[in-house]
Amino acid sequence: FDAAVAALTAAGFAPAADEWVLPAREPEPEPDPLRPHERRVGGREARLLIPPLLQQVVDLDTVDHVVIHEGDLHATTFSVSYPRGAMWIRGDLRVEEDVDDWEGAVLLVDGELTCRSARLRGAFACGGDLDAREFVYVNSGNDQAFLVGGTLHSKVFVECGMASYAERFAAEVWRTMNVVATTRDGVRVDLPRIARSAISTAHLASLGLGPDAVLELTQLLGLPEA
Repeated sequence: FDAAVAALTAAGFAPAADEWVLPAREPEPEPDPLRPHERRVGGREARLLIPPLLQQVVDLDTVDHVVIHEGDLHATTFSVSYPRGAMWIRGDLRVEEDVDDWEGAVLLVDGELTCRSARLRGAFACGGDLDAREFVYVNSGNDQAFLVGGTLHSKVFVECGMASYAERFAAEVWRTMNVVATTRDGVRVDLPRIARSAISTAHLASLGLGPDAVLELTQLLGLPEA
């Protein structure tokens, strides 16, 4: 090595003045700050607390922590994303605008969820009804799931992921992937797939969705814009 350095120096190369150092490691992301009436527990402890119905969508042994919100939660918009990881609301979740549950996150609601629209890409479950004024879009991937213990009310429900279950769907159902089912009398009844030719921006507008909601779903589904 010394001989190689000497040869390069003789050829006119100058050694760098500063020593080379390893780049600093990026700090681990900090969990989001808690709201009032919230506490954080480990995944194993959460497994002992969360009702079995809600646990059907996620293996809590793989979750680092769960944020528990005691009582109802009201918000203008609501989003759950990693590294917050998982959130359990022990009451109703009432959102004036949109709900976003990002990939890798977990959102569990004991009671009802009401919102303008819901875009759910992680694991989601609620014990009561889900009432979305515009649409519900689910793309849960192959390792997540979606479950509604009551009735899903919306103008259109779009499933682009692996599996979705509700006690009842009061919405036009666009099933593009594997399983969408009701659980009448404890028996899961699979709903048929929709033909791709039936999925269009014009049809979305005919369901009564507002222009903003039509544009959002058009972009989410990669439909040609009118």
